[in-house]
Amino acid sequence: MRCKNCGYQNDDNRYICENCGSPLYEEKDYSEPINNTDKNDIPECDEVPGVESNVKNSENHNKETEKKSVIVISILAVILVAIIASLIVVAQTRARSEKKTSESTSISTTQKDKTTLEQKTSKNTTTTTTKPKTEKTTTTTTTTTTATQAVKHKIKVISEGGGTVSGAGSYTDGDNVTITAVADDGYVFDGWYSDEVQISRTPKYSFTAVKDMTISAVFITVNTDDEIVTNDAEYINGGWE
Repeated sequence: MRCKNCGYQNDDNRYICENCGSPLYEEKDYSEPINNTDKNDIPECDEVPGVESNVKNSENHNKETEKKSVIVISILAVILVAIIASLIVVAQTRARSEKKTSESTSISTTQKDKTTLEQKTSKNTTTTTTKPKTEKTTTTTTTTTTATQAVKHKIKVISEGGGTVSGAGSYTDGDNVTITAVADDGYVFDGWYSDEVQISRTPKYSFTAVKDMTISAVFITVNTDDEIVTNDAEYINGGWE
């Protein structure tokens, strides 16, 4: 049986809508079959099948609806409170920011005014002169600039054997240094040595001054009739070839 009030489809044996609790039959429709029956067979209203259960179902449905409504209202209230709290926090943060900006501007203005006042006071003090005296005082400021001394390296050249050397002295860091070795008669230049390590075999040796050094020129005796073979050249008839 379809409810005329809400359109819900109910069982045929029900007299009240399970959904909304409205009567499924009008009073005239329900009274016609009663006239053809014995009055003793007419069920009392509270004994009509399905009526009590329908009423209970309707009450339960209403309670559930009210419960859901309360839950929805509670959720909406919580959301509203959260929104209000957020707005309050944002407003307080903005107020603090504006207050800090205002204080910073005020401090900056105060400092600017103070600086301007000090400049004016200094100007007034500087331009103040004594009328009885016409002396002019001239102040001379002498600026002394101390130049950084260049780093010097001492190059010491020693001759070991028969020969002479040149090029020793004090050189500025990074300068080019050239030392020369000249062998005496009967001697031949063997090489330049530093800390007992041969650094060059060229009689005229150039390098960059980066530290203090002691360099030895080693000369060895030689017979002009002999032939001496070295790693890089040969000494033949009194000369390197």
